[in-house]
Amino acid sequence: NSYDIIITVDIGLNKQQIFAYLNILHARLTYFQNALSENWAKKENQFFVLSQPYISALIFNIILKYLYCRIIELNDLDIDMILKLLVAVD
Repeated sequence: NSYDIIITVDIGLNKQQIFAYLNILHARLTYFQNALSENWAKKENQFFVLSQPYISALIFNIILKYLYCRIIELNDLDIDMILKLLVAVD
């Protein structure tokens, strides 16, 4: 597999699983360091599993793109999405 963490985002019909590299997330954001050290993420088989039900898949993918590439394109987002992004990264 090319990932080692599965992050479940959103709720209901919009629920999605996002696959990522833990080392990248861990190195770029202290949130993920805390998630592992405080046992927020659980280990299932060979993967860490983390649930983020109150962050939409779209917002989480924007955050993930920033963590991987250091790119964020705010011009493509309306003010509501920018506010949701700010709340999610707080």
